[in-house]
Amino acid sequence: MNWPHYANGYDAQRFAPVDQITPANIASLTKVCSIRLGDDGPFQSSPLVISGIMYVTTAHTTVALDASDCALKWRSVYSPGRREVYGANRGVAYLNGRLFRGTPDGSLIALDSSTGRMIWKVDPADPQRGEFLSSAPLAWQGLVFIGTAGSDWGVKGRMMAFRASDGKEAWHFDTIPTGRETGANTWAWAPSTLTGGGGMWTSYSLDEGTGELFVPVGNPAPDFSPARRPGANLFTDSLVVLDARSGRLHWWYQLVPHDSHDYDLGAPAMLYRSSRGANIAAAGGKDGYVHAIDRATHNALFKTAVTTISNSAAVPTTRGVLVCPGS
Repeated sequence: MNWPHYANGYDAQRFAPVDQITPANIASLTKVCSIRLGDDGPFQSSPLVISGIMYVTTAHTTVALDASDCALKWRSVYSPGRREVYGANRGVAYLNGRLFRGTPDGSLIALDSSTGRMIWKVDPADPQRGEFLSSAPLAWQGLVFIGTAGSDWGVKGRMMAFRASDGKEAWHFDTIPTGRETGANTWAWAPSTLTGGGGMWTSYSLDEGTGELFVPVGNPAPDFSPARRPGANLFTDSLVVLDARSGRLHWWYQLVPHDSHDYDLGAPAMLYRSSRGANIAAAGGKDGYVHAIDRATHNALFKTAVTTISNSAAVPTTRGVLVCPGS
């Protein structure tokens, strides 16, 4: 069985139709194998499985191994050439025999999936500004999609597409709008947009039929000082829907306007069709709710709490306030 993308399908449903594990045999499951990957720090990678080969990452290391016995096929270790912002990586994208991943110093690299050899490297993010690439890219029809991370460092986020053939940028979309861009009026104090956040932490989802790319945008900055950035602060804490081929904005849904608790959208939206035939995007934010958005009307169909919600409207103070969920 393959697991070709971060959340399995482009629709990010995260479902595997496994029938070998049953109530009758589950008690006898045992560990088959393990392998040391290298690197210290957080381990947040979602493995891919392509034709029996598993690809998994750490901050600097990419490995290919036999998914049945952990036998190492190859190991590729990235040597940073610039200052590193934060040592986290959430995985690779696969397309036509190539793997694509970001780095803690803001590079995007393409590797040969058979050998681990680097094919190309580009530097779309500036670590001197707090930008880096930690999300697992998504690759489709000759393009690789990834956004800059670094909301907590005060970046001005942007989503990007690159040609899978050579790494040349195809388009970019600023997640913190300025000037006459849609949403710029939600930043009442214009200078706050320069460090407004809006980075991308996770991976993405895509509708192959419509060519729509669903981008989960992270928190505004500074996180806990909302008075410094009056307004709703689009497109932070939002599900932003773009044309995957051009980067043109289609629509958006903001889960938490003017966030003061780091309640960003940290997971790709799941795309599905309801029993009534409605196309829906389900987004789980750090605000403790699952938001279901009608893709035709762009309105919420439901918003269901999945944890305790308490005092979440409280504004942070230097003395501290108690809220749930916490950051």
